[in-house]
Amino acid sequence: MEEGTKVKYVEAIGEQIMSKCDDPRKYLKLNNTYTVDYTEIHSWHTRVYLQEIKNKCFNSVHFDLAKT
Repeated sequence: MEEGTKVKYVEAIGEQIMSKCDDPRKYLKLNNTYTVDYTEIHSWHTRVYLQEIKNKCFNSVHFDLAKT
């Protein structure tokens, strides 16, 4: 996901919440659209940082691309 990409928060189940990432259920609203600030790609997961939620990262599996 590139900077500026619009994504929709779709779900979070316990196993998907990475130890180095934040729990999206505490910060995001289901089905709301957010803007990607940047991503960090790792060997087993990708961390997504959002423009709307500063200093928090989330596992990329919690998002779908938003329809424009």
